[in-house]
Amino acid sequence: MPHTVQHAVNRFRQVCSSYQASRFNGTSPISFSVTPNPLFVPSHLRPFVLPPFRRIYLNSPAPDPTPPDDDVKALGPSEEEVEKITARLHMENAVLRQSCHAWRARANAHVAAHLGLSALLRLAREQARILKEERDELARKCDTLKRKFSDVDDRR
Repeated sequence: MPHTVQHAVNRFRQVCSSYQASRFNGTSPISFSVTPNPLFVPSHLRPFVLPPFRRIYLNSPAPDPTPPDDDVKALGPSEEEVEKITARLHMENAVLRQSCHAWRARANAHVAAHLGLSALLRLAREQARILKEERDELARKCDTLKRKFSDVDDRR
């Protein structure tokens, strides 16, 4: 029994024969594949579900033969070219640093404005709460005065 299960597992993981044939004759196989959502596949069946992407193995590049010492000197850049390249890279680095500082200053200004607006909003809400409490208190006083005057008018 275990032998047949192992055989079934190996056959499941084998490469499709139409794919094998197409690799050698240059045609593309017609394939209809369905990729199930791995969240819905039971955990004990997940090893048997193939991912939709195949692994690609790249061969390492062939080593280049080392040129003789005379050719290395002829192929390498001259000292002037190296100095020009170094100066250009230093200049690009300085420009990038300056740009980075400018963006950082903009971000800091944005944060400061945001904090200022947040504080202003907090103060406005607090002031609105205080004004609402005062309005409610004055409305209560007004109601009590109206009742007093209505009692006085009723007595006359």
